[in-house]
Formats: sequence, structure tokens, C-alpha cells
Amino acid sequence: MTWPMILGRDALLSFNIHLTQFNYKY
Repeated sequence: MTWPMILGRDALLSFNIHLTQFNYKY
């Protein structure tokens, strides 16, 4: 099963993007 790994990677990537956006905003 590879979909859990893909989901985890996407979640981590989106989390990183949200963190960077938050840092840039504030």
C-alpha cells in the first residue's frame, strides 16, 4: 500500500506550506 505514504507526504508538504505562509504573514 503506497497511498498512506503519499497522503502523509502531502500532509507534511501542506503543513510546511501553511507554516511558511504563517511566518510570512506574521
